[in-house]
Amino acid sequence: MIDDVYTTGATVGAVAKALKKGGASAVDVLTFARVLPGDFRPGKAETI
Repeated sequence: MIDDVYTTGATVGAVAKALKKGGASAVDVLTFARVLPGDFRPGKAETI
């Protein structure tokens, strides 16, 4: 599975569960994320 951004893990958990139920013997996760300087300020919910 490839997920663009890993935040809470809810997507990874749901997909892994579905894959295992469908017969997958293992599930690997590869996540890419990028935060540029100035894109995030702690305590601020809105996009900068």
